[in-house]
Formats: sequence, C-alpha cells, structure tokens
Amino acid sequence: AGAAAGPRPTGLRRAPVRIVHVSSRMRDLIQLTDAFADSGEPVLVTGETGTGKELFARRLHEKSTRRHGELVCVNVTAIPESIFEREFFGHTKGSFSGAESDGIGLAARALPDTDAARLLRVLGDAVGLPPSAARLAGLSVKDLKSAGDGEFADLDNAAIKAALACLKGEFGAAAEALPGTVEYRDEDMPNSIRVACASNNGAMLDGHFGSCSRFLIFQVSATEQRLIEIRCVDDARTGDDKNSYRASLVADCQIVFVASIGGPAAAKVVRTGAHLIKRPGGGPAKDEVSTLQQVIAKGAPPWLAKVMGDSPYQRIRFKQPAEEGVIG
Repeated sequence: AGAAAGPRPTGLRRAPVRIVHVSSRMRDLIQLTDAFADSGEPVLVTGETGTGKELFARRLHEKSTRRHGELVCVNVTAIPESIFEREFFGHTKGSFSGAESDGIGLAARALPDTDAARLLRVLGDAVGLPPSAARLAGLSVKDLKSAGDGEFADLDNAAIKAALACLKGEFGAAAEALPGTVEYRDEDMPNSIRVACASNNGAMLDGHFGSCSRFLIFQVSATEQRLIEIRCVDDARTGDDKNSYRASLVADCQIVFVASIGGPAAAKVVRTGAHLIKRPGGGPAKDEVSTLQQVIAKGAPPWLAKVMGDSPYQRIRFKQPAEEGVIG
C-alpha cells in the first residue's frame, strides 16, 4: 500500500480507522503503529488471514504525513510476475530506457468497476502478456471493447479512450497535486448552493461517477465560489453497493457534475435530491463552477431556482399585465 504524493490540503472527509480491542497487547500494537507512522520509513505488517493487517495499514496511513493523499491497496497476487516490478513500483514515461507507460493502475482507475486484475485479463486477450509498449501501440477502442468476450463492450467510449491514454503513456507524468481548500461556515455565503465535481486528477472535472478518485466540493453563490472540501473515495468502504456509498458522499450537494454516469448510479444520486449534469469533455472544475455562478448571477432558470430552494412563487417568470380600468 502507498499514498499519492502532494500537498496537505484541509477538508478531506474520511471515516477514521477504528480498531476495536480489549487486550493490552493490541493496545501496545496500536501505539507502536502510531509511532512508526511518524517515521516515514517503510513498514511491513505480517500476520495470519483475518487478523486485521489491512486495518493497521490504514491506520499507519491515517496517522502519517501522507494521510491527505490516496491510500492504494493492491492485490499483488493478481499481477503477473513478468510485469510485477513495472506495474507495482511504477514509472513514468522516459524515466528509464524503454519506459513508455504510466502503469495498469491508472488505466484501471479510468474504467468503471474495474481493477488492475480485470484489466490485465482483457489486455491478455487483446494483445497478450506482458502488455508491452509495442503491443499496446496499435490497440484501439474497438479492440479493447471486443476483447475478453466483450467484457468492456458496454463501457463508455470516453472512458476507454482515457484508459488507452494511460496505457500508452499519453498523460505524461504523475497526476496533478490536489488543490487547497478554503474554510467555510454555514452562514458565510447566503443564497449559495453546494456543488460536487467528480475528479481523478488535481482540480479537474474528469471523473466517471462509478470510478472517480474523489469529489471536489464547492460552495457557490452569485458573487463567490469556494472549494470547501475534497472527499476521497475509499474503495474499502463501498461494500456490495458501490453506487449508494458514492451517492452518500455527495448527498448534501444540490448539483453534481460528472464526466459520465450509468443509469443505476444516476438513480441513486437523484434520490438524494441532487441535480446531475454530465460534461463528457471534462475540463477544470473551477471553470464549470464559474459558468454556473454566472447563471446564478443573471437569474437562475426555474430548475436551478428550485434546486436553490426558491418557492414556486419566486420561480414564476412572467410579468403581471398592467391593471385595466373596471367596467361598471
């Protein structure tokens, strides 16, 4: 497990790791874990199946200086030995002779409901293993959608293109650092709404709802916008209903921007009362929020006025005719 590098913005919302225990031995282990978390040194956690190794790994991350980055859990047994070093430890294009790809993990992240193991199975059918730069060079959207008995046939073309770009190293170096957040209290911005943007990279609106890494949370009024929180997706907490978990992360938002979203997931979001807006082309989240801000300033259309909580009377958009004389 490891964490993405970057600054330490405030406002990340994660449930704290709780290790329920009664023994003094377990208490000592927790204290030892917290001590190592501050050291920055590599830590190996060993133990029998079911003894809580991942819980301790998550606590290490939570207490470390990298806690505002993303914790990435990898099932190393699913990575073929022939490409283990390249994919597990990673590299960027040009970092050594023959280094052409930023790894399977980034490509899997771009695809809904897909982990590295699933993507490797499909790639194995499409180009064979290991998926070298030469083999990947000629891989197309059509090829990837038809491989593995059409396992990716129903996926959005934009997501497939994004995955191919990662596989071929066309996204360049590592993802952008996360933006900083601004403190916000409920009374700070009257007549404002809360907006979520699905994101995979930095301050971009570029995430598929079902596979994005995080949601950028903005508070927006006609005169001001603030990035008040970054809510990272914890895949370990999704359980059997990933869509419900992700919808809960944006349940207090009135508008949710996504690059794409499936029907069942959209239904979950709409049930929270949020208004969904798809932006397949993506782009900087701040630009999309600025456009929304201009709409609010000019006089919100009825659908947006409803989202903002205006009464039906306030949403009426016609002028009363001039009063005529009474015929008597």
